[in-house]
Amino acid sequence: MIVFCVCLLSLFPGTKGLLQKLELFWARATVLAAGVKLEKSRVDPGLQTNSIFIGNHQSWLDIPVFLTVLAPYAPRFVAKETLFRVPIFASGMRRMGHLSINRTNNRKGMRDIQLVAERVNQGESVLIFPEGTRNTDSRQLKGFHIGAFVLALKADRPVVPVVVQGTGRVLPRGSLTVRPGTVTVRAGEPLNVKAGYSLKDRGRLRDDVQAKMQELLTETNT
Repeated sequence: MIVFCVCLLSLFPGTKGLLQKLELFWARATVLAAGVKLEKSRVDPGLQTNSIFIGNHQSWLDIPVFLTVLAPYAPRFVAKETLFRVPIFASGMRRMGHLSINRTNNRKGMRDIQLVAERVNQGESVLIFPEGTRNTDSRQLKGFHIGAFVLALKADRPVVPVVVQGTGRVLPRGSLTVRPGTVTVRAGEPLNVKAGYSLKDRGRLRDDVQAKMQELLTETNT
C-alpha cells in the first residue's frame, strides 16, 4: 500500500518532502515486519549532513535498513540506470531524489557522476553500493567499482564507510522467505578526501575505503 501511494504521489509536483517521509515510514515498517533486531554503532555526531556513505550490499533488505539507521542524513541512493527505466516506479525514485549512474557508457556515466556531485554540494547525502550487486559472501567484500570514489573526489565531501551484516541471512538473494534475526550496522570514521587524495589517487582512495570496510565486516563476524 505504501509503495502504491509513493508511485501515485510521484505523479504530482511538490510532493518530494511527503514522499521522503513515506519512504522512511516504509523502511522502518519493513525492518519491523521482517523481525529484524537492529544493532548499530553511532555515526560520528559531528558529521555534516551532505556526506557520501559507502556501503556493502548483501540483500534487498539493506535499503530499508540503511534508510532507518541513517535517517538523520536522509541519504539518497545512487543506483544503476536500468533501475530507473521501470514505468511509474522510476518516477517515484526520481521524485524522492534517488539518483542513477550509467555503467555502460563512460561519457554518460561521467556526466551522471558530475550531476550527483552537484546534488551533494547542494546539501544532499548519498549512499552507494560500490560492489555493484548483492554479495552472497557475508565475510568477504567483492571488488569495488571506481565510480563512487571519482564522485567522492569531485564532490569533495567526507566519505563514511558503513557495513551491514545479517541481511543476507534474513532475506537471502533469490529468496522471498524472510527469516527474522539480528542485523548489525557499523559505521567507520569519516574519511576527509581533502587530506591526501586527488582524482589521480582515486584507485588508492577506493582501496583504502575497501580495506576499512573489510576490517569492519570482519569485526562483525568475530
